[in-house]
Amino acid sequence: MRGWFNQMFLKTKTVNIEFGQTYSVAFEKRQKADYDDYVNFTHEEVSNDFANAVKFIEQVKKMIQEN
Repeated sequence: MRGWFNQMFLKTKTVNIEFGQTYSVAFEKRQKADYDDYVNFTHEEVSNDFANAVKFIEQVKKMIQEN
């Protein structure tokens, strides 16, 4: 999924590289939280990730509305 996202949206410059980083960070943290033992994230880290996720979702909504 991540490779597809990179190929379809980042390589074609359809979305800003910032959103690729947001997607990668979210993917890695989800993997870590699902499969590693005793994973903890700080409040600051989660707040920052949440703000980036909101920006990512807004960008996706904008792309859908434009198409």
